[in-house]
Amino acid sequence: MWFGFVFSAILVAWLVVDLAESIRDRDRHLALARERALQDEKIIAMGTLAAGAAHELGTPLSTMAIIIEQLLKKQTEHKDPSIDKKLGILKSQIDRCKKAISVISASAGEARAEEGSAINTVLFLKLVLENWQSAHPEIKLDYSSSKHTQAGRIVADKTVIQAFQTVLDNAADVSLKLVKVSASVTQEQLKFMVTDEGEGLEHNNSDLIGKVPFTNKDQGMGIGLFLAHATVRRMGGGISHEKTQQGKGLTIITLPLLPETQTQG
Repeated sequence: MWFGFVFSAILVAWLVVDLAESIRDRDRHLALARERALQDEKIIAMGTLAAGAAHELGTPLSTMAIIIEQLLKKQTEHKDPSIDKKLGILKSQIDRCKKAISVISASAGEARAEEGSAINTVLFLKLVLENWQSAHPEIKLDYSSSKHTQAGRIVADKTVIQAFQTVLDNAADVSLKLVKVSASVTQEQLKFMVTDEGEGLEHNNSDLIGKVPFTNKDQGMGIGLFLAHATVRRMGGGISHEKTQQGKGLTIITLPLLPETQTQG
């Protein structure tokens, strides 16, 4: 009788502990789901504002482009190389802004990013780095990759490319002259590492990164990095911010590779 009572008590206690642990797990998952839902709401709001801003900026940019063209034509009569160069820079920057706005406007009606296409890792990295370098010719890009970097494919779209370029932009903001990039591919993921000349993010700020817009720059808003985290996380990857042994800033992006069956298909 006593044995049965003790056994029943132990069994009930074990069931209660197991049930309590299950409830805690459920609560953690619910809290994470609520946090993701709030982040998605912020992203949708930012996307709506970005589309509106793109529409509003179209007219003044077109006006500036026309004025620049008229000034360039007048310069043919009164040649001044220094002014020609400055007007050329202004024209290229306006064209760059108009191109960015066109991308925002066009992307507003596209299918969800989860439907991105499969691309070879080598082609993807080439596209990211060439696009970024063409926009930052004044910065030296030191790139190295493992010999196995082409051994895989990932799912990517414009937002993923933009996420990688945002990380490179942040590195350029603190490095000014040199950004070091390395890439490697394992059987499961693409690993993209960016080292800059800054001091990295403080440890007590690490919990904020990717959850809310955050920046330690004087003139930044942190929106780009927030969206980069959301984009990479949506694709099943992640972004981490660390420091090298020399105390430099190190950002690591990981993206999962497609299974071989999907790659072959």
